[in-house]
Amino acid sequence: MARQHRRSEVDVALTRFGLGPRPAERELVAADPVAWLDEQLRGRRLPASLRGLPSSAEHVRTRLEERKGLGRDQDAQAAVRRAEREHYQQEAGAHILEAVRSAQPFRERLVAFWANHFTVSVANDRVRPLACSFEREAIRPHLDGTLAEMLGAVARHPAMLVYLDNVRSVGPSSQAGARRDRGLNENLAREILELHTLGVDGGYSQDDVQALAAALTGWSVSRVPEDVERYGPFAFRDQAHERGAKTLLGTRYVQGGEAQAQAMLDDLARHPATALHVAHKFAKHFVADTPPEGLVDDLAVAFLAADGHLPALARALVDDPRAWKPAAQKLTTPWEHVVAIGRALELESAEERLSRRNMGPVGERLVYFLTGLGQAPYAAPSPQGWPDEAEAWSGPEALLQRIGLAREVSRRFGELAPDPVAFADEVYGSMLPKATRAAMVGADGRSTALGLLFASPHLMRR
Repeated sequence: MARQHRRSEVDVALTRFGLGPRPAERELVAADPVAWLDEQLRGRRLPASLRGLPSSAEHVRTRLEERKGLGRDQDAQAAVRRAEREHYQQEAGAHILEAVRSAQPFRERLVAFWANHFTVSVANDRVRPLACSFEREAIRPHLDGTLAEMLGAVARHPAMLVYLDNVRSVGPSSQAGARRDRGLNENLAREILELHTLGVDGGYSQDDVQALAAALTGWSVSRVPEDVERYGPFAFRDQAHERGAKTLLGTRYVQGGEAQAQAMLDDLARHPATALHVAHKFAKHFVADTPPEGLVDDLAVAFLAADGHLPALARALVDDPRAWKPAAQKLTTPWEHVVAIGRALELESAEERLSRRNMGPVGERLVYFLTGLGQAPYAAPSPQGWPDEAEAWSGPEALLQRIGLAREVSRRFGELAPDPVAFADEVYGSMLPKATRAAMVGADGRSTALGLLFASPHLMRR
């Protein structure tokens, strides 16, 4: 698609689609912002920095083995919980540091968007060991595929099955239900319909929730370490499955076993209401809290025409002129704000400095910053995920916390920018407000100048 590039399009590409500029990145993007974004939509392997982290199968197997021998020993149980918290900190730190260092920031933003769309949360302690592997296994490998493929992976991942209690769901007429006098848990089915696919106004009923919940019975997690070793963490437990045909949204599903729910998920992912719901969230995340007129409908049409192909949705947005209006309309979330600062300072290079000061790894320091701003990684308060509207992050206390962060970052990492004004000119270019630059020039010392830069309201918008 031919396009005449204005200077402002570089800023839009770097901040609205990307995660904030790194030094020298502006020059790279200026050659062709659209091509720079499009190149990031092509298939990628798991980033090297994340490949050595434990899989969900390893986490499930370890948890089963540890819990088997604990009994009622409270000290041993507390030790296991401490170890799980430490693993979470390490893995979450590795994930945020990948967003900081990545040469594919548009792709990293897409990872964050879909991980938030399909939220799992460490607010449930049982999810803590699995939240990071969920992103690596259910989200990242399917960025180049369809919504149906990602939805199937999400619904089978142990983090989601545990978080929304599907491991406790039993068909009332199944072998397990008759033996244990247990029944359906509707949590996963309800959130798939309300949050992941159709949307709250998508036209489903309570009968549809129950039908999907019944079809999902038996979708569970392996319970024996040796089985996890051989077959993986997902397990279909036929003895817990509610047998028989079921009707969802007027369609009758006669498949047996695991295939029944999978057929439902495939149809839900391709439903017009799903396309509209996803398109609205997509436009709202990238462009504005109130998307431009017609943009959502056009994205939904493109998404449906592509059979739910996720890169096609992203390309449709990139190719739409309404997404390139230069005004910065979105307030950054704490995660976006911290990542943007980390990218500007190239904080991954500060690892040695932190170790000399006994401050811990850079990634874990970023997790600490995020927690202080109220958005700890993978800790959304509900299955709805973190809010994407300015109202949620623009209160006086939240903005004061960002100013405090700017001061702390400048104090701890100021040496990474020995000449703050030259640093700001290189990284931000035309994005840097004249008033902010003037204040930096007149500031008393390097740390103060950087603090003024990172506390600038203009740089908190994208």
